[in-house]
Amino acid sequence: TRGVFERALGLRGSALRDVQSPFRPAEGDLLSVAPRAVYQAVLPKDPAGGFIVVYELADPDHAQGAAENQAAFLATGYGRVQTSIDAVDVIRVLGSTVILYTWVPGSSPDPNAAEVAAALETLGIGVAVPS
Repeated sequence: TRGVFERALGLRGSALRDVQSPFRPAEGDLLSVAPRAVYQAVLPKDPAGGFIVVYELADPDHAQGAAENQAAFLATGYGRVQTSIDAVDVIRVLGSTVILYTWVPGSSPDPNAAEVAAALETLGIGVAVPS
């Protein structure tokens, strides 16, 4: 999965690095217990942003279910209070993995945050957060 990310981000002029600090996004119940890896897109003007979390599920069907559960969670009051009101969540299913990236268009200090989202949106199958 990391190689897929690196290629997708590289096409948009971004790089990927391993995370040196702890990071945990707002998570629904299915993703909160799934094994995960955290990466960070290099955003020079936002060194505290660009986190991409990849969750490993048993198979593609479980990944799809967990992604849909995450989208539903983020649409609830409990999920909404854990993120910025104008946050954009990118949820993708790639094989047996779920990819999660959240960014805030109006307040992200690095314009490349949008490019990271665009790169990730080329991977796998998207799951939209209901409004």
